[in-house]
Amino acid sequence: MPTSSPNRTIVDQPQLTRVNGIGLWNSWTRNFKTPLLALLDLLDNSVDAAFEKDPPEPEGTTPGSLGAESSAGPSPDVSSSCSQPPVARRFHGKIHIDADTWNNKTTGLKIVNNSSTAIKDLGKIMEVYSSSKGRVEHGQEHSQEEDLAANFAHTIGENGVGLKQGCATLSDLSFVLTRASNGQVGMAVIAQRLQSEAGVYLPHIYFHSTEMQLLRNEMRKIFSSQQYSNVGQCVADYGNGNLLDGIDRVLQHFHRLNKKGTGEWGEEDHVFCVVLHQLKHGNKVTATNEEHHGAAKEKQYEDNANFLMQELLDQLPRNYIHINMEVRVAGTNVHFHYWQRRLAEITLFYLNIDETNSYMGAPDWEQPAQSYPLRVFCGFDSVRLTSDDCVGSCSVSIYSRFTGRLIKHEEDARALLKLPSGGTDYSQGLTIIVDDMLGNLPLNPTKQDVAFGEQAHGDVHKRNIFAWLSAIARLYYKHHLDTHCSGKKGNLTAKVRRFGTPVVDPTRLKLLDQSYFNEFRDPGWKLMAGTIVPKNRKSMEIVMGPDTLRTFTSDAPAPAPARKKATAKRKRVSQELSGMEEEVTSSPIPSRRRRAKVNYKEKDLGWLEADAEELDDDADDAMPVVDLGVPRTSVETEAQKVSPVSQEEQLCSGSSHGENSVKQEEGPAVQHVRSLQAQIKGQQEQIETLRDSVKRHKDKSHERKKLVRQIDAVNKQLKKKIATLEGQDSAAGSPKSKSAHELQLEEQVDQLMNALVQEQQKKRESDDEK
Repeated sequence: MPTSSPNRTIVDQPQLTRVNGIGLWNSWTRNFKTPLLALLDLLDNSVDAAFEKDPPEPEGTTPGSLGAESSAGPSPDVSSSCSQPPVARRFHGKIHIDADTWNNKTTGLKIVNNSSTAIKDLGKIMEVYSSSKGRVEHGQEHSQEEDLAANFAHTIGENGVGLKQGCATLSDLSFVLTRASNGQVGMAVIAQRLQSEAGVYLPHIYFHSTEMQLLRNEMRKIFSSQQYSNVGQCVADYGNGNLLDGIDRVLQHFHRLNKKGTGEWGEEDHVFCVVLHQLKHGNKVTATNEEHHGAAKEKQYEDNANFLMQELLDQLPRNYIHINMEVRVAGTNVHFHYWQRRLAEITLFYLNIDETNSYMGAPDWEQPAQSYPLRVFCGFDSVRLTSDDCVGSCSVSIYSRFTGRLIKHEEDARALLKLPSGGTDYSQGLTIIVDDMLGNLPLNPTKQDVAFGEQAHGDVHKRNIFAWLSAIARLYYKHHLDTHCSGKKGNLTAKVRRFGTPVVDPTRLKLLDQSYFNEFRDPGWKLMAGTIVPKNRKSMEIVMGPDTLRTFTSDAPAPAPARKKATAKRKRVSQELSGMEEEVTSSPIPSRRRRAKVNYKEKDLGWLEADAEELDDDADDAMPVVDLGVPRTSVETEAQKVSPVSQEEQLCSGSSHGENSVKQEEGPAVQHVRSLQAQIKGQQEQIETLRDSVKRHKDKSHERKKLVRQIDAVNKQLKKKIATLEGQDSAAGSPKSKSAHELQLEEQVDQLMNALVQEQQKKRESDDEK
């Protein structure tokens, strides 16, 4: 924007830009995806004006080079990986966004900002096509080629048409007001009613008077003249159809720009103001009938203004990351700590990006000679991961220029970065922030995307950037997954969720550009199948930064499972089993020897599984072994059909003579021995049934086969004992042949059988209930 022209009352005869004004206006209103983006484009101009400009660059320096920046004072170091944080550019401006009111009614918005340099000429600001940004000296004319060659790193509104497009998108009537250091005021009008098929008309006026009453008379004379009657009609529309009310409303703004006092705009040398009348976008209000239509429209304009101001409060911290100035929306200060409040394990990386040579073919691809520095921040967004929609996939946000304006956001960038996109890979709120602070990325006119197509090697430039972003994402994600979460994605999700809500206290936070964050230094890179991967993650240096407030802790090794204390019942049963073991065999039962963990349930295997003291809580319900209800095999079924004699009868039967003699002579002792035999055979049948069920299990693991062999061994020992008892029975046949050892065995077996009957009864009752 060129410098102002002092002491000019009115510019020369108003001129039209020879292009269809109606068509151009309609195209302006379609350039932004949302009203918020149009409002942000207006704020870009305010940010540029309030931004402290550098003096002209010395000869022999390249525009935008680090050498030129350092000659003007401290500048951010985005190329060095030193531990010192970059020094932020200093902002001395302020921007206030408030409701525009008249007679206690809100009719629109006003945006006021100061400027570090003289406000440029309104005639240049209102040019339809020519950019007013990035000119070396105020007021000079430049060709398009010279404009493109200028250094635009310090501006975000360098395309110059954003002011007109933003106003046309949001309102059909807008005013641009300026006040210079000498008190001179000027006004420009951007209105739909002034456009015609003959051309585009964007008038501007400078006034002689600085005292309010004299200025009022001057404005009344100008807007009542035939030459500016159409502009006067726009002012009358601003006054709800009354020219004098419209003039008074404009004078109200000028009075505020000149008012002296603490914090008032009169203390500033140069002030710029944009007034948006009757906003077109926001909440919708429907009139119930014609009588209330006017009141509904007034309510609509107020709701639209309040809606956009609330959106600004919510979205400004996310859309700018390097603003260090006073920004107020509806009287509320805005703090630009959006990512610092949300991200865990914020880490800073430095890249060198080659714009012309592909990383896959250049010999110096890792440290290219012709490159520019790029900063990248990585972290895990705990707020996004714990929100209702819970979109935790890897996201990429690209910011550009010294103000740190958000240009592009990819909610799920896994495909863009060629990362695994299935399942939960890279889906724990991973966030990548690209900080193009030196302005090397080409932008489209509305700053809604990166325009790689405008560059000669744009495809190579884009490929190189996203290849390096992919490498950083893999390195960062794998490091935290393996180092802090034992390689388990569920653990990483839990750690990120633990932080939950954002940091509330802004005094603990700094701007991204002023912070000391963690750094991964010199990881070393290599190419593998066209992908950049780290050589050795363990060899890289990790420097911890004090401003990385949210950090993970490594998972501690899982504690060994505590031994369950033996209950009184377990102790009793263990003693009974030990006594039974001594009677059946002289060596320990194989299944009672200590062994490695087995993938089966103790409640299905009873006391054969492990020591009584190591059983689960529900193992008491499984002792002694009960029938699992598994049907016999087909071979056993066929054998029963052929011989209806039971196994018990076959084992217990002897010669008919011996049997009859025993029955005739047996006394109480012999009957007890017979009972003991039957009980032992019952135990044998239980073990055989259990063995069959284990054999038919689908899981043929080594441990299960081992268990089957152990059950067979116990079964053989029981069979031998049965044969021994039968031989003793045949030889003795007298109550006196019964030893104390046999009486003890009988008592133990009786206890076991009683417990067996009780447990079988419980199982039947449980099955009936199911």
